[in-house]
Amino acid sequence: MDGSGLLAQHQVEALQDDFDLRCLVLPTSDRSTWETIVRQTRRLIDQLQTERQRSAPSTQIQPNSVRSPQAIYLCGESFGACIALQIALQLPLQKQPYAPH
Repeated sequence: MDGSGLLAQHQVEALQDDFDLRCLVLPTSDRSTWETIVRQTRRLIDQLQTERQRSAPSTQIQPNSVRSPQAIYLCGESFGACIALQIALQLPLQKQPYAPH
């Protein structure tokens, strides 16, 4: 999430084979509040995670794999980083075994 989608383009090619990439673009005309943007982004993430869990039986994917239906990696640059950090602060801590990638 960087607000324009342009900065992520440099990294898309290297990541697209291993990740289902999404980019949140906020139009300059969008005057939503901070709370609304965070809430809508969380709702989108929850919907995507539910869809992934339904479409990928757990027997096909290892839980700590980058393609795990449970794993969601959220990153952002500039204002997008602020949104990503706020969402991370709202999520419960989950203890998972370390799995280097």
